[in-house]
Amino acid sequence: MSNSLWCSVEILFGIWRAYTSLDTAIASDGTTSLPPPRRFLFPHTKAGDWRDYAGLNQFIIHSAFPSVAMECQEDWTDRSEMGLPFLFKRVVFADRSAAINGKMYSPKERYSLSAFTLPGGDNWWAPVRHNVLEATGLDTRTTSGSSSKPVITYISRQAWGRRSLRSQDHDTLVKGLRKLELEQGVEVNIVEMEKLTRREQLRLAGRSTIIMGPHGNGLTSLVWMEPTPSATVMEFFIPGGFAADYQWTTEALGMKYYGFWGSTYFTSENPPPRAFPEGFHSSEIPLDSETVVSLCRKILTESS
Repeated sequence: MSNSLWCSVEILFGIWRAYTSLDTAIASDGTTSLPPPRRFLFPHTKAGDWRDYAGLNQFIIHSAFPSVAMECQEDWTDRSEMGLPFLFKRVVFADRSAAINGKMYSPKERYSLSAFTLPGGDNWWAPVRHNVLEATGLDTRTTSGSSSKPVITYISRQAWGRRSLRSQDHDTLVKGLRKLELEQGVEVNIVEMEKLTRREQLRLAGRSTIIMGPHGNGLTSLVWMEPTPSATVMEFFIPGGFAADYQWTTEALGMKYYGFWGSTYFTSENPPPRAFPEGFHSSEIPLDSETVVSLCRKILTESS
């Protein structure tokens, strides 16, 4: 497992999607006939290296699977030096190098894609989502699908100095969202994820109906959204740029996706090819906030 949050989530995505192919009738509340994993083995990762700087990797693993044991390179060496066979009843392998060389890797360049060729139900991710959110104290019965009003969360990267909106476009977007908040009675949150605690990040994402922001690690939070018909992710790119990380993840969870290039946008039905033009990591990403707010209004109206 990587100490990068996004890479770790994608690894878990693939492992869990493969495992849940053994139960295609998982309920929306996460009820499943499958026992939780007993251990994660990382033969090439040293103890401690799987933890990320924000502490989210360890929080997610231990809340999703409270009784799981973590074994790393040192433990694998210990087992090997014993010279004894170890029998595991059921094993799921994840190998990023093998996946990258597989047929399913292109064109999305997602190494978990092959797991999605297996049988699976609509609620395959629900057991992980419910366990993690309940560990934060959030009642998963009162998230976006059943709360009194929709929740829009704009994950700002203005303080990062890279992959952030032009200052004037950021300000205009904030004003537009605040106006929408007054007009339609929605809850609007303008946040910098790094300034929130782990629980605050997860709880906010779990309650959000619409999550938006420039391409970046903060959008990983979309995996904790409730996949209702109105659940939507909006991602902002420099015009001409695109990376499928969050588009593919949104699609895999059955939610709506819109990628923005200034005043135009595309969906999961017509995503552009992967591209990193000059300015992809710029702090001057242009955005037509009126288009964003109008789309939010349309989504909320259709779901009301």
